[in-house]
Amino acid sequence: MKSLAFDISSANTGWSFIDQTKGIIANFQFGNIQPAVAMDSFQKLYFFANEIHKVIEEWQPDCMAFEEVIQVYGHGFKTARTLARLSGAAILQAYTYKKQEVVLFEPPSWRKALGLKGNCHKTQVQLEVIRRLKLLSGAKLDVYQDKIETRLNGKDAFKEECKLNEKELSKTIKAKYTKDEKKENKKEIEKEVKQELATLKKANKASIKLYDKETEKILKDIGVDLYIDTGLNQDVADSFGVNFALLERI
Repeated sequence: MKSLAFDISSANTGWSFIDQTKGIIANFQFGNIQPAVAMDSFQKLYFFANEIHKVIEEWQPDCMAFEEVIQVYGHGFKTARTLARLSGAAILQAYTYKKQEVVLFEPPSWRKALGLKGNCHKTQVQLEVIRRLKLLSGAKLDVYQDKIETRLNGKDAFKEECKLNEKELSKTIKAKYTKDEKKENKKEIEKEVKQELATLKKANKASIKLYDKETEKILKDIGVDLYIDTGLNQDVADSFGVNFALLERI
């Protein structure tokens, strides 16, 4: 079974080809379609459609799949519109070739087919694809896996610590007062607790946001290292994720 899959992007579309027989990969290839920045929207669309056609003609797949891009999460209207146009051009090329159904996978669907969470990070997808294609040794894979898990698990621990600090705050404030003072000044104490808790929650929210920002940078750097080690970037990795989901469905 020869399968071809695409992860469509307005800047860099990744594609992957797999020739698989009875669950064993005999051959795989991959690449990118990257329009020049200087191209206007119509030039990019024309270029993109031609490149999709070339890839299909070169690898003569038995089946094809694309990541669904109509429902775009986290993008503005302009990007969503561009992706919709590119997706339409790509699907037309694919259907013209085989005159058969083209499979579309939404991101959570194909990620789960890889055994990952639907909202997992792109670097986790990249590592899993590299594992399946055996592009790195087991030892190197474990090192990368540990780096990713340490950072992601650290976030959960950090959030739990923030919650614990919020719970302890009330006890700390109330401990400053005697039993009689608590009775006499109940409303004032509750107000103080509420104000202090609001301040702490705001600070914790800012800290978690900063942690997420740092995490994104760390995972992005890990993704670059994986690309340097294997030649497989995250756009291509996503296309392989779609491809594996397609082969699992067939």
